[in-house]
Amino acid sequence: MRSERIMKKRENKNGLLNEIEIKDDDGLTIEYKEEEFRDKFPKLAEEMGSQTKTIKIESIKFESKKEEDEKSIAPKKDIPNELINPGATDFIRRCSSIEEAFEILDFLLKRNEITKLKYGKIKKEITREGLKKFIEKCGGFKGSGYYEKKYYKKDFTHQKFK
Repeated sequence: MRSERIMKKRENKNGLLNEIEIKDDDGLTIEYKEEEFRDKFPKLAEEMGSQTKTIKIESIKFESKKEEDEKSIAPKKDIPNELINPGATDFIRRCSSIEEAFEILDFLLKRNEITKLKYGKIKKEITREGLKKFIEKCGGFKGSGYYEKKYYKKDFTHQKFK
């Protein structure tokens, strides 16, 4: 339960602060003499006496460790997307049978890495045209050592990968 407090200042005839009354939501009232209040709560008394404005903070955003790590990774334009985030076709291009391709599609759908629409489209295309034709259309078979051959001369050692 959040308690909102109402504070009243009572001044004497000379305009000096005499008493402070604090009342919360439950109706509990506490009164202090000025000197006693300043002794018990010096910072609060200082804030109440000053004419500074306050700002209400509605939310605070903290960055998680994951977000910090993502910021430290070099921009994707420097690293080919297939090295960082391979898609369904990148995985299927390594398959040697339709069953393997469908198993990969099922796995990616289960993990929500592809949409049902894309899942259905790729599965229908493989069924209709065959796996071999699909792989050729997407850039050819990715055999052993594919990435080493394709990116051998390029230096990505200074960049972090996920």
